[in-house]
Formats: sequence, C-alpha cells, structure tokens
Amino acid sequence: MDNTPIETKNYRPPKKSKNTLLACLACFVAGAMFGVFATSVAGGIGSSAPDAETTTGGIYMTGDMSGIYPSYSTEFGETHAHLFDKTQIIQEASCTEPGTAMLYCRYCQVEQMQYLPATGHSETIIPGYPATQYRDGLTDGILCKNCGEILKEQEIIPSGTPSGETEFEWSAIDGLSCEITGYLGEETDITIPQSIDGYRVTAIAESAFSGMANIQTVTISHTLDIADNAFYGCTGMRVLYILGDDSGDNIHIGSMAFYNCTSLEQIYFADVQSIGSEAFMNCTSLSAVYFNDADIESINGGAFAYCGALDQIYYSGTIYEWQNVNKADGWDDYTPDHIIYCSDGSM
Repeated sequence: MDNTPIETKNYRPPKKSKNTLLACLACFVAGAMFGVFATSVAGGIGSSAPDAETTTGGIYMTGDMSGIYPSYSTEFGETHAHLFDKTQIIQEASCTEPGTAMLYCRYCQVEQMQYLPATGHSETIIPGYPATQYRDGLTDGILCKNCGEILKEQEIIPSGTPSGETEFEWSAIDGLSCEITGYLGEETDITIPQSIDGYRVTAIAESAFSGMANIQTVTISHTLDIADNAFYGCTGMRVLYILGDDSGDNIHIGSMAFYNCTSLEQIYFADVQSIGSEAFMNCTSLSAVYFNDADIESINGGAFAYCGALDQIYYSGTIYEWQNVNKADGWDDYTPDHIIYCSDGSM
C-alpha cells in the first residue's frame, strides 16, 4: 500500500527557465567588465593630480613629477606613472655644499635619491671708516649673512692717511665741535663736511684756505662761522655756495674772508647774518649775488668794494626789509650802479 501523501505524489519539480540562465550569465559578464573599468580608472589617478602644499615634519610636497620614471606594476597588478610628490630632507644644502633628499612615489612608495644644489653665499658689506690724523681706519669688508664666513677681510688704513674727510686739517674746539684749519686734497670742487671724526664742524679757521688758487667751487651746506682771511686770495674760485641748514643758527663771514678772489662770478647766500668788512673786496669778476633769505642783518664797510662787474643783487625779502639791513658806509664803494631785485619790486 502506498502511504505517500497525496501532495507529495502530485509534486513535480519546476523546469529550469532558459531566461534565468541567460540573466545570470549577463550579470557575470557585466561584473567582470566593471572590474576592469575600475582598475583602469584607479591606475590613471595622479596624472593630473594638483600639487599639494608644503607640510611640516620633514615630509613635504615637491610638485608633479609623473612621467619622469617608467611605469611600475604593483603587487595587485595595477600600473601607474610614478608621482614623486613627497620629499624628506636628509641633509640640508649649505652655501658651499650640496644637500640630499629622498623622493617618494605617492602610490607605491618607491624611493629616489635627489641632490640639492648649494645655495651660494649671500653677501653683505661690513662697513669700514676712514683714517684720521690720530686714529687708524678700516676698509670695507664682505660677510656672508647666511653662514657668517668672512669673504673679504677688512684692511687697516694707517692714521694720518688723507682719505675723504681727512683731506681737511682740523682742530678740536671742545668735546663736540671742531674747526677746519687747512686742506690737504687736490680736488677743485670742495664741500665743507658737517662733521669730522665725530666732531661737528662749527668754523673755518683764519687763513685756512688762503692762497689756494686751484679751488674753483666751494659749498658750505650747514651753519658755521667763517673766520677772517679764510679764503683770502683763492684766485681760481668761480662759484660760492653758503647754504646753511634748518638748525635756526646763522652764518657769520669774517673780514677779508674772500678778499681778492678775482675769478669769483656768483655767490649764493642762505642763513647769512653778517658780512665782515672787505669780505669780498676786489672780487673783480663778481657779477651777481643772491640772498636767498631775509636773514642778513649787517653788511660792513667795503664788503663789496671794488667789485667792478657787480650789477645784480637778488634779495628774497621786500624793498622795505632791504632798506632796513644795516649797511655801513662804503659797503659797495667803487662798484658800478647795480639793480636790487626784491620780492616786491626792484630798486
């Protein structure tokens, strides 16, 4: 007797559909193709990757170096062009010696040694100073400000050697000031220095430049006193600039200070308060005098006497102010008629 349940007796397993087998095959093929595509995309990453910024800790980006080295196959089978964008400094480069660094590929950590070129010296001047009559000087030297190496040694300039300001002979007046007593140089155009060896020049001594015919131009750019006969008989002098400064002090010109400077043609005054007697007497070529401020208070007797070419005087003040300048009798004796040009007219 057959005891099998009726449901089991009547069961028949369903037939496998051909459509189902085809769908499984299609899924397998699609999956394989996607894997190949994904691998290809991963292998190409980095060829256009932007450079990274420098980081700290000894590892920093150096830039896109892909394509410099051949492709490399990793253990997983992907291939890529090395991108050496990480660097670790092994030895810093110095001014004279090269350094070394290790490069690493971003993807596979392949290493590559790189030499870093020497940086070269960065030069700076070690300032020297001139010799004086009593103290040695030093020439300029050269120092590397990166490594501290002396590239050019300073050399001693023996004391008493004429150099720059030391072309002027001078004498200390006190602990702060001095006066010029002579000139040792051969220049034709000279400028009176404002200081020498730390002393402010406050005066030109009596007869300091007397008889020096080679001097052609003299410039005094700060306030000081010009003693008697200071430039007496400098027959080659053509132009004189007495310009003063902003100190508020005034310049005093001594008697016969420029007497017989027969080639002197033009004078420019500023901050001059008084002109001594016969200061410019017999300056036979003098044709124009410029008072570029109204500070002048007194012009003593004979100051511009026997100046046969003088025909123009320029004064920055008014006619009234010029008339009130204390001009001694005979200040312009034996000088031809001349025009005084003032800020508000001429006379």
